[in-house]
Amino acid sequence: MYAADGLKPDLTLLFDLPEKKAAERKLRLNRTKDRLENEKLTFFRKVRK
Repeated sequence: MYAADGLKPDLTLLFDLPEKKAAERKLRLNRTKDRLENEKLTFFRKVRK
């Protein structure tokens, strides 16, 4: 809240990608997974709902 100092976006984009496809793309980046990326697909399905 403080970093934005009351600013609000004019446009918000939401990219909806199936969980499995997103995980496949992340694997292709070949980098270390963070805490959220180590979660199972069921976690991402719940978040997506």
